[in-house]
Formats: sequence, C-alpha cells, structure tokens
Amino acid sequence: MTGPLTSAARNYWINPLEPHVRFGAKLAPVIDAAVDALVERGIDRSWVRLGRDAYLPGAFGLGKTRWDIVIVKDETPIGAIEFIALSRHSAAKNLANRIHEMASRAFFAQSSHAHGGPQPQLGLFIMLEHGESVHVQPRLEEALDQFHNDEPYDEIAYTCFADAMLREPKAEMAVQRFVDRFSRRMLARAVGPLEGIPPYLERYREVIEAAQGVKKDYSLERIPVTGGQAQVFRAVHKASGIPVAFKRRISPGAKAAARMGREIEISRMLNSQPHICRSSTSTHSTTGSSCLWPMRRPKNKFFN
Repeated sequence: MTGPLTSAARNYWINPLEPHVRFGAKLAPVIDAAVDALVERGIDRSWVRLGRDAYLPGAFGLGKTRWDIVIVKDETPIGAIEFIALSRHSAAKNLANRIHEMASRAFFAQSSHAHGGPQPQLGLFIMLEHGESVHVQPRLEEALDQFHNDEPYDEIAYTCFADAMLREPKAEMAVQRFVDRFSRRMLARAVGPLEGIPPYLERYREVIEAAQGVKKDYSLERIPVTGGQAQVFRAVHKASGIPVAFKRRISPGAKAAARMGREIEISRMLNSQPHICRSSTSTHSTTGSSCLWPMRRPKNKFFN
C-alpha cells in the first residue's frame, strides 16, 4: 500500500533516472503519493485539500495556518499533514528553528479548536537527509520522541536517506504505520462517536469505526468455513490488530448481494442484543460483497 509513498520519499533526494545524482525535488510527488495511500485506506478524495485550500483556522488572533494536506468533511477539518524535508545542510544549520516551528504549528492548530469543535488529527511526515554531522540525527530523533510522547502530533512518519537508501529508523514512526493509523483516526472522526455501540462491543470500536470491508485490510487464514451463501475466515484487522471474522459471499449475483445487505441491516437493528454478533461494515456490488463481524463467541467451533 505504501510502496509508492516510500519510493517518492526516496526519489525526493535523488534523480530516479540518475541514481547517483542528488536531486532535491519538490514535495508534490511525495504529497500526491500520500494522498493516494490515504484514499486507498478509505479517505474520500473529495475530502482532500491541497495548495491554497489546505489550511486550518488561526488562533490567538493569528491568521490561518497552511498545511500540505488538509482533510475536510462537511466543512469541518478532520485532519492535516505537514511534510518537512531536512537536507544535510539545512539540518545542521537550522535544526533548532525547524523543531520549534513544528511544535508551534501543532500548538496553534490545537489551540484554534480548543473551544470550537473537535480537534483535527495532526500528522507530521519528516524526511531527513543524513549528513556528516553526528549530532543532527540524535537531536532530531530526541525531539520526535518527545513529540511522540507528548502527542502534539497524533501520528509521525520519519524517514532517513543515506547512501542512496531510504531507512525508517523507528518502528513506531514507520510510513505504513503512519498511513494506517492516521487514516483510521480520520475515518473514526468522520463517522463521529458511535453512541450505539453497546459496552460488550467497546473493544471492537476501532474496527467498527474504521473498517471498510476490503480484503487487503485484513490478514486472513487460508482455510475458510463455507456455508450456504458465504465463506467465513478467521482474520485480523491489520491496522488495529483486533481479531475478527471476515465473511465473503460466494455468489457474484445482485440477488446474493441484496440478501447479504439485508442481513447486515438486520444485524445493526439488533446490535443492542448481547447474543447477536454485530456486523461492522459492508461492501456491495454485482461482482462481490463482504462483511466484517467482530469475533466475540470463543466457544463456537469456528473460533476454537
């Protein structure tokens, strides 16, 4: 999913046609690849704001702040991402100033929404070109660790380019994790609080809010249990690590899709019943349909 994004982050620093030539390209290809990755993960492309439209309201009498990507749903900003490229020269000379700018940007974005609606999710995508200085990378990583712990940014991606290789030094700031978790947070914000989730399904909230019923979002066991209209796989929702059952209908016909749709709607009507396994999402078409059910009955022979 994030292969094109990591390739674009690498190609920022080099000329892809001449790999040994330092390139220093503009950020547009990286931003475009990030948008594609978010869209693949379920973000509606019509929500995406770029360029002059990518801004968050101001705070303390200051003007609106520009971001590289802003996600807006129903005129409400639900997320924003800033991309920072630190070359070996600028990092050595201006690292303290850049760290201060990152912190200030997040602070003003949070302050502008303190009394005016939900706080948008904030993402920071750092691309460092490793240089000769042995002090730059440890100082930057110390600052990012502090950001990660204090959470001025909800999610951080951090890559380091050296010797024509793109590295991801910190697992908790890997690009794949960044895209998965940031998109999941925004989808949950777009859906809003699901007050109808009963207490016994609270542990599945992340899946119910963010799941899209798309097979690639889940790790499925190879052998399903096959019934009259569908196959059911033991699975794990990759982004959250939550175990679920993934149900995929067998027939490609529209009649079978409609039948599964009715099943999903009825299950939602009965979701307050503790003995009904709730359906969290569905995808319908004339070629295929799938629905996701939280695993919550361990004594069932399928789940043993």
